[in-house]
Amino acid sequence: AEEDADDHGQLPSASILSRLPCVAIEEEEEEDSRLNPGCAICKDSFSVGSLVKQLPCFHLYHPRCISRWLSTKNTCPLCRYQLPTDNEDDEYSSSS
Repeated sequence: AEEDADDHGQLPSASILSRLPCVAIEEEEEEDSRLNPGCAICKDSFSVGSLVKQLPCFHLYHPRCISRWLSTKNTCPLCRYQLPTDNEDDEYSSSS
């Protein structure tokens, strides 16, 4: 289990977390499970009008769920996209 922690490296920087966009779930997304599979962390679906956090890989999560997840890991729960860490923060800022 200790080896797993090494795979994740550093945690994402706080500034990256605060800059993750919030997206409102629209009616079409609620009705189409391909567009709205729900939160992969808690497994609940998103309701119309709810605000969710979008990672750079475009996966969506409840803000509280992804905040807790990213407090221990720096990757997307679904695709393992690696979020920028404090060391990479400047690079992320200049590209956006």
